[in-house]
Amino acid sequence: MGLIRNIAAAPGTLRIVRMELSYSANFAATASDAVATADVAEDNLIRENPPASIVRVLDVGNCDPDHAGIKWVIEGAFQAQVDRVMFVPDALRMMRETHYALVLVNRLIFEDQSEGIELIRAARADASLAAIPIMMVSNLPAAQETAVAAGAAPGFGKARLGKSDMLAALEQFLPKKQPATARKD
Repeated sequence: MGLIRNIAAAPGTLRIVRMELSYSANFAATASDAVATADVAEDNLIRENPPASIVRVLDVGNCDPDHAGIKWVIEGAFQAQVDRVMFVPDALRMMRETHYALVLVNRLIFEDQSEGIELIRAARADASLAAIPIMMVSNLPAAQETAVAAGAAPGFGKARLGKSDMLAALEQFLPKKQPATARKD
């Protein structure tokens, strides 16, 4: 497992130090010597304020494994950074504070089993949030229908994660990653 730390460097660059972690039999983590160091231009990193070409997605109410899968698919296929929050009031606050290209809300909020549809209803009732696209994350057709009737964009179920129809639904709101091109030196 790698650990990346930001340490001081010249203005306009960050010095990245990658350290390998190993786990002993009793699961105590120990860090070995730094195995790689590189100067990286700031605009090559995603941070609290991603570059303009990177859009933000807010994931609301998903458990750790589901959030990890959603984040992996979205950040792998799109020029997007996925933020996470667990509860509807926190999501509404974050939606007011940060520009999100898309908000994904779980049908049932993992931590308290409250209804994710409440986020859609609250956002649509608030003029400052009404235009932000929201999708329900649910495999249940009835939940998707209810979400769309409440003002959400058609969403997807976790069973469709990474499938072409799920990616096509997200393409409406998120810019696709451009294929890497070979350098000609």
